[in-house]
Amino acid sequence: MALVVASAGIPPSSMETSDVTLSAGIVGSYVPGGDLASLSMTLDGEPVDIPDLSPHEQAAHPLYVTVRHAAQARGGLLDKPRHRHGRAGGRAQSPPRPGRGGM
Repeated sequence: MALVVASAGIPPSSMETSDVTLSAGIVGSYVPGGDLASLSMTLDGEPVDIPDLSPHEQAAHPLYVTVRHAAQARGGLLDKPRHRHGRAGGRAQSPPRPGRGGM
């Protein structure tokens, strides 16, 4: 929707959107080969710089930045690894079920 509004002449600098709208805007710019920097993304009033990377990494970067910011606001979820069920590494596994190669 933000791209439609921008196409109608409303300057992006006057828009505020959610991360869901940001995702749609990024995909809408990335797929046809548009310039992501033209979206003029900011997070809490600070510009989100688009790094000099491949196009798909440029598209992923603002999404990563917003997810990291939200996680840090909730207590640093992405700052340290978390393991499910107290296990270090690997994926969580269910106990074997009888009759399925288990005990």
